[in-house]
Amino acid sequence: FSLVDVRLEPIPTAFIHADGRRTVTVKARLSGAATATDIAAILRPQLDAMAEDWPAGYSYRFRGEVESAAETYANAGIAFLAAVLTVFAVLALLLGSFRQPFIIMTMAPLALTGVGFGFFVLQIPISFPAMIGVIALIGIVVNNAIVMVEVINRRLADGMAVAAAAAHGASDRLRPILTTSVTTIVGLTPLALSSPSWYPLCMAIILGLVVATVFALIVVPSLYLLLTPRARSGAAPEGGPAREARPATVGRSKVFRAAAWPRTVAEMVPLLRLVMPIMAGLAAASIIGVVDTIMISPLGTVPLAAAWLTSAAIIIFFAALYGFVTPIGVEAAHRHGAKDTDGVSSALGAGLRLAGGAGMAGALAMHLLLPLIGQPAGVLAVLAPYWLAMSAFLLPVALLMAVSQVLNAMDRPWTAAIFAFLGVALNVPLNYVLIWGVGSWPGLGLLGAGLASLIAETSALVVALVWLKRSALWKAVRPARGLTRRLARDGLPLTIGYLGEGAAYALIGIMLGWFGAVALAANQIVQAVVGVLYMIPLAMATAAAVRVGQALGGADHDRLRPIAKAALGLVTGWMAIVTIGLVLLGGDISRALSDDEAVVALGTSMFVVVALIQVADGLQGTALGALRGARDFDWPTVFTLLCYWLFALPLAYGLGFVAGLGPLGLWAGYGLGIVVAATALPIRFWRLTQLPRPATP
Repeated sequence: FSLVDVRLEPIPTAFIHADGRRTVTVKARLSGAATATDIAAILRPQLDAMAEDWPAGYSYRFRGEVESAAETYANAGIAFLAAVLTVFAVLALLLGSFRQPFIIMTMAPLALTGVGFGFFVLQIPISFPAMIGVIALIGIVVNNAIVMVEVINRRLADGMAVAAAAAHGASDRLRPILTTSVTTIVGLTPLALSSPSWYPLCMAIILGLVVATVFALIVVPSLYLLLTPRARSGAAPEGGPAREARPATVGRSKVFRAAAWPRTVAEMVPLLRLVMPIMAGLAAASIIGVVDTIMISPLGTVPLAAAWLTSAAIIIFFAALYGFVTPIGVEAAHRHGAKDTDGVSSALGAGLRLAGGAGMAGALAMHLLLPLIGQPAGVLAVLAPYWLAMSAFLLPVALLMAVSQVLNAMDRPWTAAIFAFLGVALNVPLNYVLIWGVGSWPGLGLLGAGLASLIAETSALVVALVWLKRSALWKAVRPARGLTRRLARDGLPLTIGYLGEGAAYALIGIMLGWFGAVALAANQIVQAVVGVLYMIPLAMATAAAVRVGQALGGADHDRLRPIAKAALGLVTGWMAIVTIGLVLLGGDISRALSDDEAVVALGTSMFVVVALIQVADGLQGTALGALRGARDFDWPTVFTLLCYWLFALPLAYGLGFVAGLGPLGLWAGYGLGIVVAATALPIRFWRLTQLPRPATP
């Protein structure tokens, strides 16, 4: 009698582990001209499809040459981004300006255009030597632009008009730039033809230098002419006597800057007093979604999926409504700064009309969207009642946004935050009762969650309106003629801007999905953390808009630049801390939120890249807030949309897919677009707030 069935089978001679997990390594040799990265790109979609049927805990990961190449490209991409940011910072310190470094650094993307187009035409694959060539190219083209800007500055200091100085600067540097470019190209050509390993590096420099040389002679003087205030010219207006160069201006500038710093520091405290309660109000809006998710989750998978679909749609409407009502707060800030209480009441009345109409339009649009989302009949049956309740929820949300905008403008931000948290406090018990019922009543399930949010937000709105009436802040003042129409006209570009920015961000998420589930999971971890930390820059943008609006309303123009400097300084400091923290702790955060080693590895690297973007993103948002406070709505919106859609997204696609840098290249390209916006928007504010200087006798 035998207790076992004995048979001989092959087994591994050793069990290999990687990072504590049992692994099986599959090796392959390459044949032909294809690289390991090319083969991995072909295999990855097939392996992703196979992985869906694998048991839990099984995953795959490319190692060897593919992993080494990915790490090399990622490091090169980070080095490139760091080089660009470092060069810009050094130039800003040396030139004492943000405007001229921006002019100089425009040569970098123009040179990259030449590299990308040339590599595409000549069918040159992106490789590590090519990346080294691109980094070297940036230094060469920036050097040409620096010399040209310096020549123009000297001409301007000699008393020339800006246009004449720009023209002479280009003509003076024409021969030296052409000569150095031609000699560089001629010197690199034999090296490029000597060995295939040198060919990509040399061609990156040659192709980029050809395009950048042509553009440098046109773009640099043109941008200098467009971005330099005419007040800096030493020449007289046409037909008038020429002014002498004013040595006293330098001394006056030093005295002015010395006096400006105490005013900048003095503006930090009022900004922080606004930022903290505004941030609390933003947190309250997020908490409502978290509470709903927690209390809906026991209902099952389908209700939770229905709630997620509704949240995904309503976030878009939230962004559109927030942009649309923003001019209400700007108008109220101007009136409050001018001590015009009737004007504040008029802004509130017009704002409530505008917000009410926008809320009803949003509710109707969301209602009409339901049949178009293409969900199965079973999901729609559960989703429809909750979706309709949350559609109606947009009306009190829009009205409460308008009230909060006015209260922030009146230096009553904690009052606005209290109303926001009142909605959260009411939402919790209402959710419990309406979802799960009391006593013998079984409750309404998912629909109860939607009704709870609607009732809680409406109750908070009613309390806010009653408080405004009793505190005499809302007087029976008829809104000024045409005010509602003007606020709507100002809010429309902001709505388009918010939607365009959100769509660009969503498209980055879609493109990340093309890299597979690992990239999406890593991105979800990174963005969940970054989203929470970004609340302070969002609040700072609102606070900057309020303070700038108050200063303009009170005709206190000397405060405008100190306010902007204080806001930009505070947000830079905060985002620098965030950047350092994410770089140092990104790996630990990824391991805490995922046990998939592939997700952890990519998440750690992605934290570094996204962290480097945070300072620029904070500067961009704060500068946009300051410009809105100055009632500059159209130009910043158009410019940022162009940065996102015509520069950041194409560059992200190029670095991520064409250059083979993967998800990290995708975020690096997108981040460079944000850097452009973060550079140009403060310059725009500086130009708008340029004060005429008295002529020196």
